[in-house]
Amino acid sequence: MDSDRPRAIDHLVLPIESLQTSRERLEALGFTVARQADHPFGTSNACVFLADGTYLEPLVIRDASLVGESVRGGNVFTGRDARFRGGRLEGLSAIVVSSTDAAADHERFLRAGISAGDMLGFSRQALTAEGAPVTASFQLTFADLGSDLFFLFSCQRINPLPADRSVLERHENGVVALREVLLHGAAPDDLVKRIETVTHAAGFSEADETAFTLANARIRLVAGAETASGADRAVKAAAVVFHVADLTVTELLLADNHLPYVRTPHRITVAPAPGQGVSFVFEE
Repeated sequence: MDSDRPRAIDHLVLPIESLQTSRERLEALGFTVARQADHPFGTSNACVFLADGTYLEPLVIRDASLVGESVRGGNVFTGRDARFRGGRLEGLSAIVVSSTDAAADHERFLRAGISAGDMLGFSRQALTAEGAPVTASFQLTFADLGSDLFFLFSCQRINPLPADRSVLERHENGVVALREVLLHGAAPDDLVKRIETVTHAAGFSEADETAFTLANARIRLVAGAETASGADRAVKAAAVVFHVADLTVTELLLADNHLPYVRTPHRITVAPAPGQGVSFVFEE
């Protein structure tokens, strides 16, 4: 069973319209992108694996009929993806935390009144570094944050993906780790408690933001002008912050690929574009 220590971020889910567009965009940004992988319920991904063990999951609808069937059958993963796509074409829809006991997570979410629905167990085919087929299996448990544009869930790897991803974890832009996920939205006590329940990380509030320090990265919830006024209280993801080994290397790559960016002394920000979804921030 998982301890009460802060959880680690496992991966980020980024709904996009085209895997090809996403691959081209992410490769232009200097990321190494894995081959396409298909889920049994009609979605597919082409992931970006980082050296710290986290990864980005660009997610596309491969088979609309399979997805629709799974939504009608109560699949929370595809159901929440459909709700997100109904309000926003692309973006970052979920933070996923690592779990060693998804069933215990589900029971805890039920007791706390934050469960988003039934657990989801599934398997899919993958390949080892040598090209041999293996079956990877997962158990997912979902939490509701009261927003169609963002939610949290935990992932237990019953039969993990092949461990040797060293080639995929090397990126021309110098990215070595996930540092932070920036969310926009008001931070009432109930929302903070929900995030704390999922992440096991206590929220620290100061001025107009609340920060949650997880085992390997931080979640920062900031009230923007629209949320401060109460016009839009929905939580939504705004940016992913990466740690890079050398910011100059990152800047040279972006310049060579003719990608617009904003440079300040300690960071580079790249605005969202098709296949990317949210702002990407690079920091040493």
